[in-house]
Amino acid sequence: MSETTTRQRGVAEIARSQVRAAADVGQEAVSSGAYVYPVKGIYYLLAHPRLYKPIAKPLGLSFITNLGILAFLFTFTYLPQAAFMAIFSGPFGFITAIPLILGEAAAITTVIAKTFYLGPALENLFDETLLLQGQTKLVSNGREVTTQSGTKALGKLILKPLHRFSKEGIIRYILSIPLNFIPVVGTVFFLGYNGGLWEVEPNLRANEKVVFPQDQRKRWISERRGAYTSFGFAALALNLIPFATLVFSCTSAVGAALWAADEEKRQGSKPDMSAVPEQDKTRDGDVKGPQSPYVRKVVIAARLLGLNDRIERIVTKPSEVTPPQNLINTNPLGKVPALVVDSAGSKRAVFDSPVILQYFDTISEPRDRLYPPSSDPARIDTLNYEALTDGILDATYLIRAESIKQPEEQRSAQLIAAQRNKVRRGIEALGALPEPEFPSAKAVGLACTLWYLNRRLPDFNWREGQGGKKLEDWFKRAVEHPAWVEEGEVPPS
Repeated sequence: MSETTTRQRGVAEIARSQVRAAADVGQEAVSSGAYVYPVKGIYYLLAHPRLYKPIAKPLGLSFITNLGILAFLFTFTYLPQAAFMAIFSGPFGFITAIPLILGEAAAITTVIAKTFYLGPALENLFDETLLLQGQTKLVSNGREVTTQSGTKALGKLILKPLHRFSKEGIIRYILSIPLNFIPVVGTVFFLGYNGGLWEVEPNLRANEKVVFPQDQRKRWISERRGAYTSFGFAALALNLIPFATLVFSCTSAVGAALWAADEEKRQGSKPDMSAVPEQDKTRDGDVKGPQSPYVRKVVIAARLLGLNDRIERIVTKPSEVTPPQNLINTNPLGKVPALVVDSAGSKRAVFDSPVILQYFDTISEPRDRLYPPSSDPARIDTLNYEALTDGILDATYLIRAESIKQPEEQRSAQLIAAQRNKVRRGIEALGALPEPEFPSAKAVGLACTLWYLNRRLPDFNWREGQGGKKLEDWFKRAVEHPAWVEEGEVPPS
């Protein structure tokens, strides 16, 4: 094989790899949906007058600057550029020269404005939008956040502005301007080529303000290249609109903040689980893990959804008579489980187990959801199933309360018998339904219900009857699930 042939094959392979990489970026760009955020930024800015103040004066100066640059370029460079482009585009030369000049004006105006007076305004606009989105914690990593008349307000910067403009992006932009020589398609490639870096900085800044070493920064951009290209394509296209270049730079900054806020919400702020009984052993000394079936539902669900490491378990001793104050502060009823969610610096309580499980769904990947979507009729079936398992637990608790906590002479045999009948009917009803699979709210609820019956009503043989026998086989498989084993459960005898 000759050296020339080898070299040609090497070049061909490089070309193929570049095409594949470009296709992957294009696919990610479309699927990411990031291209809608520059448009969202327009509507959001119009709907929030609070955001006008940081940009009013800089925009006035920017408008005058852009107008002067456009006037200069169209007066002195339009005809020469149109004539030059006619060599490549024929009669389209006079048309393709227009986006060329608009692009030149946008680049020059952006550099001048962001260098001298618009950069700080975009910084403030970005942070103000994050505040409106409730991302106080994110903003406070890079600047002071004060409170004025009950409203969060920006204080002085703690970190210097990260990116007034990207030199690399400007150079790419100028060098790629000749792409506009190609009618229509050239402008599309021009936008796509520059989109990847032109508007990376605003969204990236939100993450850099936390902790972003240089190597992580490069990896972050690389992993999200398609999304950034999608965002930048739309933002840059808006920037080509005459006389509105800097207006759309502002709306794109708002859109970038909305995108960053949505990403933060999707990733979920670290929640702290409050009032989870974490005794190493029960009074019998043989089973580890939470003894409340409702708490166990929550911790098993957290393991199934990969949320366990994001939850801090707080030791408490629930009591019907004198519940601990930290539990009452979270749930006025003094019941477990209760979750305290720390989101953007503000705390809110979520209780009890069905609500917590549904909250977990909102911060989990779609493929791992415990419940069907609200539009799916199967969701009602899941909620009914959950109500049935919780009802069995409630009846079991009443049996224990009446049998153990009441003095013997005050116990109601009739009440105990009625609750036992409820449990029996519930078990038979569950046994008649299709077996649930992990991960699902059905499976979590059923496993914790049968576990609690084993623990607290050992004299009640729930395995009797056709439904009970069916559930017994299912339960033996369920307790072998890693999420269950990790909570220290001993398989039933």
